Amino acid sequence: MKKSILSTLAACIASLALHGCGTEAAPESSPTANTTDTLTQQGFSVPAQWEQHDAVWLGWWVSPYGGTQFPTENLSIELVQALSPRVPINLLVQDAEEEARVQGILTNAGVTLSRVHFHHIAHNDFWLRDTGGVFTRNPAGEVSVIDWGYDFWSYANYTDDFAQHDERIDRDIAAAVQVPAFRCSMIHEGGNTDVDGHGTAIVTEAVARRRNPFMNLSEMERELKRCYGVRQVIWIPDGLVEDQAIMRGVLPGGVYNPGGTDGHIDEFIRFAPNNTVLLAEIRAEDINRIDAGERQRALINRNRLETANRIMRAARDTDGRPYRIVRMPVAEPDYYDLSPGDPFYDLYTSLSPLEDGTVINEGDRLRIVSTTSYLNFFVSNGVVVAPSYAFSIPGALSERKDREALATLRAVFPGRRIVPLQWVLGANRGAGGPHCMTQQQPASTNAVAAP
Repeated sequence: MKKSILSTLAACIASLALHGCGTEAAPESSPTANTTDTLTQQGFSVPAQWEQHDAVWLGWWVSPYGGTQFPTENLSIELVQALSPRVPINLLVQDAEEEARVQGILTNAGVTLSRVHFHHIAHNDFWLRDTGGVFTRNPAGEVSVIDWGYDFWSYANYTDDFAQHDERIDRDIAAAVQVPAFRCSMIHEGGNTDVDGHGTAIVTEAVARRRNPFMNLSEMERELKRCYGVRQVIWIPDGLVEDQAIMRGVLPGGVYNPGGTDGHIDEFIRFAPNNTVLLAEIRAEDINRIDAGERQRALINRNRLETANRIMRAARDTDGRPYRIVRMPVAEPDYYDLSPGDPFYDLYTSLSPLEDGTVINEGDRLRIVSTTSYLNFFVSNGVVVAPSYAFSIPGALSERKDREALATLRAVFPGRRIVPLQWVLGANRGAGGPHCMTQQQPASTNAVAAP
């Protein structure tokens, strides 16, 4: 998940200027976390997302999001409307003043407030898939929270105050429901892992290496297995090019990424029930574009996605069974411009020169391509909330791709209502999606219900 440029922009820029990116020391143990051996000893593992949930955690959107360019409030409302009738919502707000304001917004949107429980947990950003921890469960039905290190998606150092402010959110959530938090010894985000519920995890290798230059692949795999409770990790080399981090450089076509993660798994490949793998697919219609940049990006993505396809076709689950690969369309591209004074503009100039040598001068107008994706859906009790684009990116191709993507989700998640989200660009323009904004709390025997 997962991804945006955070609200306290000046602090971020100062942090980046002082410390650079991607050179963190290994996270130290947290005094509030339990001993790490317990995860293995008590058989904790992360359930598949389609298993029953006791609650879903969301964080209310933060400034400088909002307005017509970043319609994040509209998307936050849509998510609560779609999910709250089926699962209790635990909603992070900054303080009592924001709680009162959000209660009014949700009431006006027809939300039953008894289904929404507010938690005063300060947050610089709202991508709880990455900052909110990941719930894991043991055979007795007890849940705990995995406490990963967090470095602002490698836009800052792990030790920076800015990153540490949100690094503690997973432990705050664990405390709110009175369950343990277990420290894991690597920097990681939940948006870069998906599990099948039967002992397998898929992870984007490029992201893990960027976050953990002090670890080799086998060390990371060992820690992922321990913390997720899986028996095998399937490594996918790279994610989508639109999801690369800003500092890596300009994309083909002279456009920039909106603050990407370097390729989170939840933008292009996901598990579904019955040994199914959903994988994005680049087709002729995506390559045969008038715009040369779009053609080049599509070709790069096709190579990466077909590599993932070959890996998953050769893979077997932990019982030796092959996966069923179902392809889904890639969404149509969305563009917006940033100029001096716009939200997030100063971050781009602060990162100049980029790793590819690109220089961004103050006053340059920047063309940004969003991370649109049908794979960034979220599954909960009786429902799948899914990106759709015909509303925000009108056209016959968007309409057809929407129909196919939503039909595929109906087929692989039978019995669940598929809810298309109209305002998904509110997240895509910050390099995320509805999956990045949500964090499920599995059904358990020990978590205390919110008041």
